[in-house]
Amino acid sequence: MISLACDLGDGIPLYLRPIEELKKTVSQIIANSSNKSFETACVIICSVSNKEPEKARERAAKTLAFYVAVGEYYNRFLSSNCFRTEVEQISS
Repeated sequence: MISLACDLGDGIPLYLRPIEELKKTVSQIIANSSNKSFETACVIICSVSNKEPEKARERAAKTLAFYVAVGEYYNRFLSSNCFRTEVEQISS
């Protein structure tokens, strides 16, 4: 998908990428799109609250759990990128 986006598109949004995988992906994008203008965006799940930080953390956790639970793509992707235990806990 990344290579196809680099070949045909002018940008790509990256979502739910662990930091080490993100570093590799951005390096791949830079190498494959050096001859043209290409934009990269990274979407990060977050929730902020000065008054109730635990509720904010819980809200972000629920959003992440939703993506892991509803489809195989993020489930497999995160499992293969150092989050196997967490994915198994969410999926069980």
